[in-house]
Amino acid sequence: MITGREPALSQKPRTGWKLSPRRLATMLLNMPPEAISLAAAEELLKSDDLLVRHHGAMLLSKRGDRDARLIMDRQLRQGNPATRASVARRLYTFSWFAAEPMLTRAVHDADPRVREAAIYALCEVGTINAYQIATESLVKETEDFVFMATAVGLRKRSDADAVPLLEQAMRAQDPEVRIKVLETLGENGTAPAGPIVKAALYDDDPDVLDAAAQSTIEVCGEAGLPLVIERILAHTGDSRLALLQGMNQATNRMFINLAEVDCVDAVLDMLAITGRDAMAAMRRRTVLCLAWIRHPRADALLEDILTNESSEAMRADLQHIIDSLRSQPT
Repeated sequence: MITGREPALSQKPRTGWKLSPRRLATMLLNMPPEAISLAAAEELLKSDDLLVRHHGAMLLSKRGDRDARLIMDRQLRQGNPATRASVARRLYTFSWFAAEPMLTRAVHDADPRVREAAIYALCEVGTINAYQIATESLVKETEDFVFMATAVGLRKRSDADAVPLLEQAMRAQDPEVRIKVLETLGENGTAPAGPIVKAALYDDDPDVLDAAAQSTIEVCGEAGLPLVIERILAHTGDSRLALLQGMNQATNRMFINLAEVDCVDAVLDMLAITGRDAMAAMRRRTVLCLAWIRHPRADALLEDILTNESSEAMRADLQHIIDSLRSQPT
């Protein structure tokens, strides 16, 4: 039995309490910025540790005086890419007069990590001048994660001036990035976003089509339905399903009563076609749409879909959907 009191073959020398660079940076961050030497803050910017560099940039940005700005400018010119990115990310805290030349340099940096950080900072600034600099830099951009920075950085912005920047980000090759941009455009909700989300209805990726249908209805409301219906009928298979799903989700989320829209006949004509689709998932999504519509034609279409359904399991599932949704208040 081991008791824990057995004699040790050797004793490790006591080295005392070690203060790691990360812990030191955290401790310094809790001190007044004026109490930290500028040389120490500059050394933090040169660290290999991301959190340490972040704390160093935060200390200097909190200090915000001329000496701190000169250090940030020097590291933006002479530092390695990781240091330059950490500096660029915090430049939005300075006055626009001081930050503009540094942000302009950072957003055209050779390293995409620095450009990404600069885009985030420009989105934080949130002025028309900042958006213009970011938009001009994205014209020649090729890295998708820089485009993603645009979508994330403008997520809570509802400025029409931000839309050209998002339009450039729609050039991303990665569908996930385009989806995030469309979500941001939907939240932006301004009139200039309309043509961009409508153009995305012609995308080749089904997931992007889903996001485009949702964003079109979020931005354009009922007026966006005719184009969405047209694109649903122009597609087949997964692309048609994605568009129908996006329309269904967006109209529910936006509390659009399809039984009362001006294009209700076009909506029901389209659902009559999708209700006879060979894809079981398409018929199920059609029933999910129709079950919310309190209209005589919708009732007839639901009955027709149930009658023509050949699978007993699918028919039971569709009947359950109808019973559940029809019991809900409109």
